[in-house]
Amino acid sequence: ILRTMEMTSRMCLQDINFKKEEVTKMIFRFFNQGINEKYSEMRTVFKNIIDMVIKFRETNTDTPIVLMGYLNTFISHSDLIEKSDKLGIDALLVVDIPGELKLNSYGISNPNIDTISLISPTTADNRIKQITENSSGFIYYVNLRGVTGSSNLDMNEIEKNISKIRQYTSIPTLAGFGIKTTSDAKILAKCADGVIVGSSIVEMIDAVKETKDFSKIEEYLKDLNRAIN
Repeated sequence: ILRTMEMTSRMCLQDINFKKEEVTKMIFRFFNQGINEKYSEMRTVFKNIIDMVIKFRETNTDTPIVLMGYLNTFISHSDLIEKSDKLGIDALLVVDIPGELKLNSYGISNPNIDTISLISPTTADNRIKQITENSSGFIYYVNLRGVTGSSNLDMNEIEKNISKIRQYTSIPTLAGFGIKTTSDAKILAKCADGVIVGSSIVEMIDAVKETKDFSKIEEYLKDLNRAIN
């Protein structure tokens, strides 16, 4: 998993030369193994990700970069997180803590890093208010309750819940999870401020890891961009 993540991250940053308007953000997902014997390897991979971000920033200072992962991983690399804004990272999305809890409670206190929080279809109203008060950058609205796939997108529910989120905050709300086609993106863009596509792109990168022919991925991203604009 670690080697695959490192490989796909390198492909995203070094081998694909996207223009600013073709990419709204790049999200790197890294995995915390939770066992001591993996710590050194994890730290090496995290450092490699930071190095790739620094390299990317040499030619692109506009595209926001969000690190998405588990709390223990960020705490284990707190020395890098505390200066991550200077390294070119714009925000953190910690997936395994309640969104209404502040990161500084866990020792992550960089004031220049935005906190991205998740809100799902089952999040209670009182929690939505607390989560939005604790969030900056944008809100990540999780479209689906369970299985991914566009056939499971409930647009009435999504529109209703995003409207509810906007009652409590003016920061953008982006819809993600289960978005695969340009049609999905176009429909969701009518009620959300943006869309998040992850798994589909990772699968496409993995499919061409030997040839490194990323032309189809570039076209896919251009099509998504046209669909939401």
